[in-house]
Amino acid sequence: MITAFLILAAVQSFEPSAGPRRVAVVQEGDEKPTPLPVEKQPSTSTAWLDFSNASIGLHVTRIAFSTDFVADAHLGGGFLARAPSPWLSQKVVGLTGDDLGVFIDLEFGAIQRDFAALADDSGGIFFATLGIDATLFKSESWLAQLQVGGQYGDFGGVDDLNNGFALLLGLNAGLRLFTPLWLTASPQVSVGNGGDAVFFLSFGLQFDL
Repeated sequence: MITAFLILAAVQSFEPSAGPRRVAVVQEGDEKPTPLPVEKQPSTSTAWLDFSNASIGLHVTRIAFSTDFVADAHLGGGFLARAPSPWLSQKVVGLTGDDLGVFIDLEFGAIQRDFAALADDSGGIFFATLGIDATLFKSESWLAQLQVGGQYGDFGGVDDLNNGFALLLGLNAGLRLFTPLWLTASPQVSVGNGGDAVFFLSFGLQFDL
């Protein structure tokens, strides 16, 4: 009996081994591959206007007149809005980039004619231009765009001046101050049916939207 008791006590005091540790093994097939960055593809949009890359600007303008106006130059001011046109650039012309755009230019000023015989020899003037521009050069720091458009001029009821349409030619040049702000200079000339011309020289700030 003593022998049986000792055997039973030995069995009860025995603790089984915890066994070998299980080590989590991650197989190569279980790992998810890291996705490669997707390269930005060139735009294939053929929308009429791309407002996501539009720009707006304010400027101060020196407005001068050809000799037939008999008027000195005056200071004015204006507003410019511009958006690239993928439809014109890619579909119509066949360019790879959106180098052609549409712009609206509004100018406000005044005129004082040196005619003593005129009852109304001075007044406010207003010019509205709708046109197309072509980007000749653009880098991180510099911008140059050629402008051509149709301009409507209102001479505020000044005697011997007729409201009407003219052809406008211009150049918009810019120096980037910081993203998204440009310092701009823009010489322009508009020529009417009779050959009379109005000259604009603008300096301002242009903001990329």
